[in-house]
Amino acid sequence: VVLARSDEASRADWLATADVVCSMTRAHTEGLPVLEAMAAGKPILASLTDRHREILQHGTEGELLLADDPESWAHSLVRLSRQPGRAQAYGAAARLASARYASSAMAAELMGVYRTIASRG
Repeated sequence: VVLARSDEASRADWLATADVVCSMTRAHTEGLPVLEAMAAGKPILASLTDRHREILQHGTEGELLLADDPESWAHSLVRLSRQPGRAQAYGAAARLASARYASSAMAAELMGVYRTIASRG
């Protein structure tokens, strides 16, 4: 399933039915598909890019894998299918972690930075 070209409503439908979300990109992206999957509470397998490393904790919210190691991807998918408890734990942790990227959380963090700067005079 390719979500990159789908509209917002279609992406939401696909995410609702997904068991695992894989982001195998090698490109330097903002990580929006991974953040959307995290917010949907899905376990994630993502390529080891700088951005994915910033937003996804390996072994807690999903797994980070080398993009050009198909055996690792296959192994991780099989493991998650055989260990639904692990997949559910990844998804639950991902949903909680996604809250730090909500606009309200980011605005609050930015306001904290402004207050710090302002207090220094």
